[in-house]
Amino acid sequence: SERFYVTTSLFMGAGSFGLARNLRKLGMYTAFGWSVALVPLGLYAQQRVGQRRFGVRRERTLFLLAWASPPLFFYVIIHMGQQGLVFVFLPALLLVSALATVRLLEGRGRMALAVGMAAMALVNVVLFIALPEYPLGGEGVKVLSWETLRHNDAYYQERFDAIREHFPAESTAILAANWRHVQWYLPDYVLIPVNVISKWERGAGQIHNPQGKTKQVYAQDLGLIPADANNGFQIIIFDNSLEILNETPQLTHAIKLDSDGYIGVLTLSGDQVLYYGGTFGIREP
Repeated sequence: SERFYVTTSLFMGAGSFGLARNLRKLGMYTAFGWSVALVPLGLYAQQRVGQRRFGVRRERTLFLLAWASPPLFFYVIIHMGQQGLVFVFLPALLLVSALATVRLLEGRGRMALAVGMAAMALVNVVLFIALPEYPLGGEGVKVLSWETLRHNDAYYQERFDAIREHFPAESTAILAANWRHVQWYLPDYVLIPVNVISKWERGAGQIHNPQGKTKQVYAQDLGLIPADANNGFQIIIFDNSLEILNETPQLTHAIKLDSDGYIGVLTLSGDQVLYYGGTFGIREP
C-alpha cells in the first residue's frame, strides 16, 4: 500500500532510509532462509578462487539471474516486506548451494553426498528447535524458531481466553493493532482496528494517521449493550504496544494474565466517547 512505499520506495522519496531499510530486511531474511546451505557454497567458492577457476555455465547463470533478479530488484528498490517474500527467489539460491555441495563431494560416492545433505538438514532442525526468540538478546533480531512460535501462540491464546472469560461480547469492543487475529478468533466482538507502523519504518510504533484525523465514537455507535447498569462498556486494549499511546491511563485498569502479563481495559460510560487517531482515550463529549 502507499503507506509502505512512501518510506521504502526510492521512486516515492524514501531515499537512503528506504534503501537501508530494504537491504537490512532482505539481508537478514535471506541469510536466515539460506542458513546452513551457505556453508558448502562458501567452501566451494573458496576452492574455486584458490584454483583460479572463475568460469560459469552461461545458460544456467542466465536462468538463475532471470529467476532471482526481478524480485530482488523490487525488494531492494521498492519494498521488502515480511520474511515469506524470500521464497520467491530462495529456491534459486538453494540450487546454487546444492550444486556447490555436489561439486565439493565429487568422487566420494553417493553415500558421502547423502550424509552431507542429511547433516545440513539436521543442523537446520537443531537450529529451529534450539535458537531463542532473540538470539542476540534484548529486543533486537528476532528469528522464527520453536520458541518464537510457542511464545506467539501463548501471547494470543491467553488474551483470547481472558477476554472470553471476563468480558461479554455484547458490551465489549476490542481496540487492536494485530487485529486480523482478533477478527478471526473473536468474531463475536466489536473490533476497532488501528494500524501501527512496523519496526524499521519511519514513525515505528505510532498509529498510522497521515491526515491527522481523530475519530470519536459512543458505545451506541459501536452497537454495544451494557451488561448491567453499573459496569458500562468495556474497551479492551488488546496489544501491549498500544499502551504508550493511551492518553487516559488513569481510566484504565488491568486484567492479569497467566503469564504475569496483563490486558488494559477502558470503561466507557454511556455519555463518554472513545477517541482514536494518532493516540486514543476516553473523554467527555
